[in-house]
Amino acid sequence: MSEALYATGGLRFWNEREILLRDHAAHRLHLALSGVLTALNSAWTFRRVEGPLITPRTHVSAAYDEGDLWTLTHPVAGGPACLRAETTASSYLFAQCLVQRGDAKMPLCVWQHGKSFRVEANDGASPSALRFNEFYQCEFQCCFKADSKADYLAAALPAVEREIARLTNRETRTVPSDRLPAYSRSTIDIECQYRGKWKEAASVSLRTDFPMPNVTVLEVAVGTDRLVCMEASDEL
Repeated sequence: MSEALYATGGLRFWNEREILLRDHAAHRLHLALSGVLTALNSAWTFRRVEGPLITPRTHVSAAYDEGDLWTLTHPVAGGPACLRAETTASSYLFAQCLVQRGDAKMPLCVWQHGKSFRVEANDGASPSALRFNEFYQCEFQCCFKADSKADYLAAALPAVEREIARLTNRETRTVPSDRLPAYSRSTIDIECQYRGKWKEAASVSLRTDFPMPNVTVLEVAVGTDRLVCMEASDEL
């Protein structure tokens, strides 16, 4: 199981099996989501990208304040920067560039599987709580025209929940999120039964903050380190 060799629970070392499980989870989630969306609309295009971990502060969502971010001491191109708290900003920017250059059309999903970083200031990073200072996310930003009649959220939510149940071998449920950011029209969490408690594994949202008009974004955000921990063992 992952180990805190630096003697802090927020920084973990992962073995080869866990790395393979994490990568496998991202692949399975991509197949599940692309399958149900293209079944509704064959025009969907999926592009996997990898954005930089270092993010200019101006590109960080206002939902994160300085207490949430790992801020860099040195400026980047003359301005403040931090380690990204999520992959959304770089996926949005990549999607916007694809559309503006004519390299892709809506509906378009840009997705990433990589590390994000957050300061766990309230209760501290804790492996038993599945909270880490650095962690892997698999995030899908599925952009479509706001006037679309297709109910993509209704199709995506059960497909993602089923895949998480298969990957973790655990009981799952969906619940309305207790955190509804200003940019979200709806956020539903997918939770797994873990150590006698329900633990969030993913969230599915309808976002309205894409930097182009008349676009809605179906966001699927999954903590793949959490999936690995819940699949591998009850003992961290």
